[in-house]
Amino acid sequence: MRTYGTESYWLDTPDGKGAVNYALRKPLGVVGVIAPWNLPLLLLTWKLAPALACGNCVVAKPSEETPSTATLLAEVMHEAAFPGRLQRGARLRARIGGRVHHHAPEVNGVTFTGETTTGARS
Repeated sequence: MRTYGTESYWLDTPDGKGAVNYALRKPLGVVGVIAPWNLPLLLLTWKLAPALACGNCVVAKPSEETPSTATLLAEVMHEAAFPGRLQRGARLRARIGGRVHHHAPEVNGVTFTGETTTGARS
């Protein structure tokens, strides 16, 4: 059986009962990453790094207003022979966000940062 890295910590709750928070780091498969126009590189890398580090394939959908950020990041990763799998889709505008979200079970996880109305449609 393969073991995965975990970490846990105790959290005090307002009701006084407390809770244990933990993270289980194992690959999900395909992860959809939908990033906003503001802070495009920062939020994209915050989402990509843990997903790729856990061994997932990532489908990244940057904002249609800032697609060159994701393009440059993908080029740098390719030139550095980064050992992960990244697909980028920006030209399809908001349609790809819906496609990433609604292709379960092919997409095993989605991380979304963006407009409330877009999130409500998903």
